[in-house]
Amino acid sequence: YTPLPINAGITFTPFSDKPPYRIIYKDLVSDKKWIISGSFGPMPLPPGKYAIELHESEHGSSPMPIVDELELEPGTLLELDM
Repeated sequence: YTPLPINAGITFTPFSDKPPYRIIYKDLVSDKKWIISGSFGPMPLPPGKYAIELHESEHGSSPMPIVDELELEPGTLLELDM
């Protein structure tokens, strides 16, 4: 167990009436993943470099990359538009 500072985050401006099944945030340094289900956010995360995948529905879809890399600075809440 390693404690991590959670003093940043990412949220999406709603881009449809229904949120996606999952949004997957992958830390590009540690390879750790954080998943939010059924919501546009906000997703609290430790600062770092992330890739983001969107899994549209539980059945009949696969996660698709939507952001290859972004830097999340301490004390920042990024709001992404799709």
